Amino acid sequence: MLNPESNAPTERQQFWLTHLRACEASGQTTIDKKGRFSEEKMVAILQEAERSSVAEVAKKYGVSEVTIYNWRKHFTGMQPSDVRRLKTLEQENARLKKILAERDLEIEVMKEINVKKW
Repeated sequence: MLNPESNAPTERQQFWLTHLRACEASGQTTIDKKGRFSEEKMVAILQEAERSSVAEVAKKYGVSEVTIYNWRKHFTGMQPSDVRRLKTLEQENARLKKILAERDLEIEVMKEINVKKW
């Protein structure tokens, strides 16, 4: 909605117009959303940042340098295959925790049943 007094875009609208123009100029077709890179891609980007400057890689992928440094803290020393393996292990761990919780619940129910029988 335009500012009714001046028929000009509001400050917020102007911000988004500027942002969209910047995205179009850099070759991005949509506004970035959180989580657009898989963990494997993040590790690959970090490997590229080791070979060249962080600033160049950040600009190439449209992320901030701070983001790359945060990824570096999280994924230090990992290869893309390691990330896939870690993800698989985390899924398996979650499944096993669920099985253990269900078993513990069954044991508690059996104990309650036994107490009521006697």
